[in-house]
Amino acid sequence: MNKIIFVLLFSFSSFAQDEFIINLDKGIYDVGFKTLLLFDSTRTIHNPSGYRPVQISIWFPAEASYDSISMRYKDYFLLSANEIHFQISKSVEDSIITDYKNLLLKNGISNDAIDNWFNIQMLACKEGMPLKPKFPLIIVAQGNFHSAHHQSFLCEFLASYGYIVVTNPSQTRITGPLNDKSQAVESADEQVKDMEFTIKSLMNFANIDFNNIALIGHSFGGRSILLLQMKNRNIRCLVSLDGGLGLNTAIEDIKSSTLYNPEKMNVPLLHFYEDSEEFVKPDFSLINGFNNSQRFLIKIKDMKHFYFSSLGLVSGSINGFSPVSQDLAAKYKMTCDFTIAFLDSVFYSNDPDLKILDRKFSSFADKINFITYQYKR
Repeated sequence: MNKIIFVLLFSFSSFAQDEFIINLDKGIYDVGFKTLLLFDSTRTIHNPSGYRPVQISIWFPAEASYDSISMRYKDYFLLSANEIHFQISKSVEDSIITDYKNLLLKNGISNDAIDNWFNIQMLACKEGMPLKPKFPLIIVAQGNFHSAHHQSFLCEFLASYGYIVVTNPSQTRITGPLNDKSQAVESADEQVKDMEFTIKSLMNFANIDFNNIALIGHSFGGRSILLLQMKNRNIRCLVSLDGGLGLNTAIEDIKSSTLYNPEKMNVPLLHFYEDSEEFVKPDFSLINGFNNSQRFLIKIKDMKHFYFSSLGLVSGSINGFSPVSQDLAAKYKMTCDFTIAFLDSVFYSNDPDLKILDRKFSSFADKINFITYQYKR
């Protein structure tokens, strides 16, 4: 099936708050959403059950229905309330929203802007009937302390193009923050195991093609997707959203993992990055050693590390936010468009060597003043 879709329709004007999701150029599929709340009985933490809780958020191509209930951004945000304790009261939900709103208010975000954000009608509908064909599986590894809502725009967008997309909360939201740099290797291993448990838990989903899996990782998640790829032969490509595999703060930790073997990194990699912040500097020493991989590197000028999440689209689109990056909504949109072009080329195109994709990326980079593109093989 030839399914290369590569539409880059950049608009540098301000978007009205109800229009910016449309600006992401939805694919041909309607999107359904559901959540699984499971326990991994092979691992334990200090919670009432004793077993490790694993929340699995799932977006999938679905049949449209006249009585479908659309998700609101607030629905995704509230998933962060039941990542450990699955049964929570309405009062707990309300308090979590209040606490988060107070934090945003202290950082200069207006109450109206917060309400507009949380009440946005999203692409996905609750539950929904999954379509019967098999679709490739995409697993999104969150950055530290991030939850499902931090990548919800991207996940919905990808599902609308014919992918089953899943994510778990960051492992640090389950077992706590890293108190020492020496804990990073163990923490990445926790995230790898969460993703492996997720794959096994979805085996009874008849519409997932488990021979075709892609991994996407933001920030810390960029370490974990690399290590999981080195364990799993069914993973076809990686997408790094300023992920650790290309950051100076993570290289030595990744090399210290018992899972690390650069010879096993033999799938295409799309790596987005920025170089404007001191606490995360690009380091390609790891990426340059992936001699068995085609590597597509895209630098986005002044993007900022945490804008490679839903906060990038929201901050650049809703009045009341003060983004420090110019044209932020367009930059976020570009990461979505480049990502779907990359995934479609890997899974659906007649371009096995990805030469057409390379030419497309190069052509668009020549026309866009805020990106720099490199191809390595």
